[in-house]
Amino acid sequence: MQLDFSRRGTRVLVEQISTPSLGDHSYLIVVDDSAAVIDPQIDIDRFRRAIERAGAKLRLVLETHVHNDYVSGGPGLAEAQGAEYILPADTGATVQHAPLADGEARPLGPWAIRAIHTPGHTPHHMSYALESPDGPVAVFTGGSMLVAAAGRTDLIGPDWTERPDASPVSINPPSGRHAAGPNFGGPDPRGRIVLRGWHGDGDGLHDRAGERPESGSPDVG
Repeated sequence: MQLDFSRRGTRVLVEQISTPSLGDHSYLIVVDDSAAVIDPQIDIDRFRRAIERAGAKLRLVLETHVHNDYVSGGPGLAEAQGAEYILPADTGATVQHAPLADGEARPLGPWAIRAIHTPGHTPHHMSYALESPDGPVAVFTGGSMLVAAAGRTDLIGPDWTERPDASPVSINPPSGRHAAGPNFGGPDPRGRIVLRGWHGDGDGLHDRAGERPESGSPDVG
């Protein structure tokens, strides 16, 4: 799936790269000739091919959180492409990386990607807002906000199911505008923000908050 956010002479594309066996989605973001990848899987060749097809240079590789269900391809992809490897602040990870704290941003062409602290699935979890010069247009929610569900908090230990700060929080981008569902298919002319998530149905990493979407429904997880 590919979404086109291009405007005012700036090419902006978002490609969803899925791993059905894990119910997992990674994302390639292209702004003009600069690219970023969020939550890449270990088989980095498919990400390299996607970047080449887009005719872009990889600048950023970002993780929404430290993953417990698969080995990330982030360090290898960043090293192979000469990109900056970014993890949320305070993960305690020993791999070489640049920590990004809540509210901090990295430029991607004339646009930017900004970190939003969304604890719950893990204490350090970050969502990432894709921002145009006019404000945010999309939020990549990782394991924090899923289809009719929220990321499980108990995978790192049962104590986290009792802590008040372990529950997922709503996305409130820096502009103060809340995303209004179910606008998950593309840019909305009324200024709403597109949400793109990390896991899909059947991954075992989330708990239901409502009915299972019908087949063919927009998938943000």
